[in-house]
Amino acid sequence: MKKRLLILTDTYSTQVNGVQTSLNALIRNLSDTLDITLVSADDFYTVPYPSYSELRLSVVSSQQIIKIIRDVNPDFIHIATEGTIGFTSANACRELGYAYTSAFHTKFPEYINIRMPLIRKKWVHKALLYIHSNASKIIVSNSIMERYLLENGYPKEKIRILHFWVDHTLFTPGPRTLFLELPRPILLFVGRISVEKNIRDFLSMQHAGTKLVVWDGPIRHTLEKEFPSVHFLGSQKKEDLVDIYRSADLFVFPSLTDTFGLVNIEALACGTPVLAYDTDGPNAIIQNGENGVLIPCGESLETGIDRGLLISHEACIKSASSYDWELFSEWFLEEQIPVTSL
Repeated sequence: MKKRLLILTDTYSTQVNGVQTSLNALIRNLSDTLDITLVSADDFYTVPYPSYSELRLSVVSSQQIIKIIRDVNPDFIHIATEGTIGFTSANACRELGYAYTSAFHTKFPEYINIRMPLIRKKWVHKALLYIHSNASKIIVSNSIMERYLLENGYPKEKIRILHFWVDHTLFTPGPRTLFLELPRPILLFVGRISVEKNIRDFLSMQHAGTKLVVWDGPIRHTLEKEFPSVHFLGSQKKEDLVDIYRSADLFVFPSLTDTFGLVNIEALACGTPVLAYDTDGPNAIIQNGENGVLIPCGESLETGIDRGLLISHEACIKSASSYDWELFSEWFLEEQIPVTSL
């Protein structure tokens, strides 16, 4: 009889982000080993997040989560996010005396401070510690994020590093088949079109060539009007996204707050070098001058374009080869704690 894993997340199935991608990969790779139940925002009534209507907050109580836990009767519990589902799940586990693991995917203190500057980052960390300090283990994506947590008071003995990975059966190198009629170089951004992604730094670059933006977000229509020369391609199927990555000359990642940036590895796996700021997350993936270019914060990303175009596709592919979802899933399972281990 397979053991049961309960995963609780504030994301919902239609979202396209690193958290949802990693959860989909976990379920896909561990379903033969475990009986997995995913509880997400799909399962609850939701309301818009203040100042960000495209994000939804689930209306959920500890008693609802306790009932779910008792119905599933899991051997392991993993809380993947720190929204209302994450908080109530941590509280429910505390009431039941159950152990759980958590994950720190997103720099919420920075995100919230960008949108609501009056809310200090240390206040948000204090709230997040309710989830993570009570977890048996806190999973992060790299050693740089481990340092970030330590600097903000998270318990060192609980932190475990599990690098995010990429599906190498899908994201593979290949010929350029798209945008052949557009001026080169083709500069590509893939991600949510929102304030916290710092996308204006990309759109404002004056370098010759063509800028492409994939996916959607709350400020897309505003930016389309402000930057009419940029090609906004909207949401794409994963299979089509692969061709877009392959056909670009340089992938640009302007975020200053992302903890990892799974799209960076997807681009590298397709043979496309990455241009990013030298911040926590991208600098765990990009080796400056080898598979991409890192620009110091405060300087213009544009200064790295010409150097990025000199990076070999083979070096990019090689640097992404060690990131594999099956290994991530195996290591994730090894880090799980039986619910009765408190």
